[in-house]
Amino acid sequence: RAGIGSFISLKKAKAAQFGDYDGLFSLVMEQDKENGTMLRPAGTYLCGYIKGEWKKIPDLYQKMFEYAETHQIELTGYAFEQGINDFMTISETEYVTEISIKAETSS
Repeated sequence: RAGIGSFISLKKAKAAQFGDYDGLFSLVMEQDKENGTMLRPAGTYLCGYIKGEWKKIPDLYQKMFEYAETHQIELTGYAFEQGINDFMTISETEYVTEISIKAETSS
């Protein structure tokens, strides 16, 4: 799974400021912070998937934040969004988007 996705700070995601992403990330490219490109850090992530139009993404974030709170999972850093099948479909209703947020369980 090569390609790029976008990342946004948790502060912006929690405030539903989805028009102001922080940059791009890659699973295979070299990091270039000057141009806003970074590698997604290694670690354990809380992941969520949504099928359909991008306007549904804020609802998935809300569900993920609620899940993390209920299960005492501390979310840190940035939320990473990546289209799973963007290049394989022409219909927005068929898009599958993955959101992953670095997670640590509270002790």
